[in-house]
Amino acid sequence: MSRRKLIIIYAALWVIYIPATFVVFPYVNISCGIPMVPLVGLGGWWFGRGVALKMTLVSLIQNFFLTGIVYADQVIMYQYIFSGYLVLPLIAFLTGHLRTTHDAIRKLNRLLEERITERNEELSALTDQLLRDSENMKITRGEMLHDGIGQQLTGIQLIGSSLYDQLLNEQDPTSALADYLRTKTSRIHLNIRRISRLLFPIRIGQVGLTAALTELSATIRELKKIHLELHEPEIPLHLEEEVSLQLYRICQETTLHAIDHLGANHLSMHIAEDRDGYRLRLAHNGTVPNKAGPNPPRNLLNYRLNRIAASMDRFIDHTGRTITEVSIPRKPREART
Repeated sequence: MSRRKLIIIYAALWVIYIPATFVVFPYVNISCGIPMVPLVGLGGWWFGRGVALKMTLVSLIQNFFLTGIVYADQVIMYQYIFSGYLVLPLIAFLTGHLRTTHDAIRKLNRLLEERITERNEELSALTDQLLRDSENMKITRGEMLHDGIGQQLTGIQLIGSSLYDQLLNEQDPTSALADYLRTKTSRIHLNIRRISRLLFPIRIGQVGLTAALTELSATIRELKKIHLELHEPEIPLHLEEEVSLQLYRICQETTLHAIDHLGANHLSMHIAEDRDGYRLRLAHNGTVPNKAGPNPPRNLLNYRLNRIAASMDRFIDHTGRTITEVSIPRKPREART
């Protein structure tokens, strides 16, 4: 309510009250002064201590005429003093102090909310920067593995193949050892390439999420030696690169956590498009996550979900598998009619 309306209401209450006291005093005696207490208190609460003291003065003048002149013969002295000089100033100071304290607390709360908002924005910006740096570091480390160590292993493979051919032509029995070295180096090189792909996937923005998940599932199957099934969507998905990257990381982190910490050896990924948006479903046969055991970094997962305005639900289906379901809403411009 606006201050102007409060002033009008407050003035109207006093205009009604003051004449009414002269009319009802013969019937209720000094009790007619009781409404002065809430009226002065209301003034102190609405307008502050200054207004309350002014209205106390007005009420004392009205009380003087009422009990000291007009009906003086009907009032006992202690009633006159108690009703005018003691109660009302105390009420004015008390309510004025409460109002001042209330306003100060509200001001501090607003300042606190502003500071919290500022800190949340700074924290969000810092989190974004840390995640971008983390993503860039993964790409850098993956490229180092793929291009640096991978090239060195390629060179070792060529040397091993040349050494094997030379020893084989010379019918040297150590040719078998050279062949073992060549084969072992080739396997290590292949694993290095797979690990590097976990760090930086193929360019999702160019090939799409489905191709990236296909490569991810194949890489995890080969590295972890488990059964991982990918159910590809029936129609091509048209997701933004940021959404595709976050979904890729959610699949990667959730799947590796289930394998490494929950003992899962049979997993499935399913992504599809529906009327409301897109739905990603991850299922595994590992143990149910609990608070006491290792859990995936929840803050990181929440961050990824927030970046794409997605929601997540985790439950156990009728077969006992742990299901993680991520729902991504369709943007307004993508909405279907």
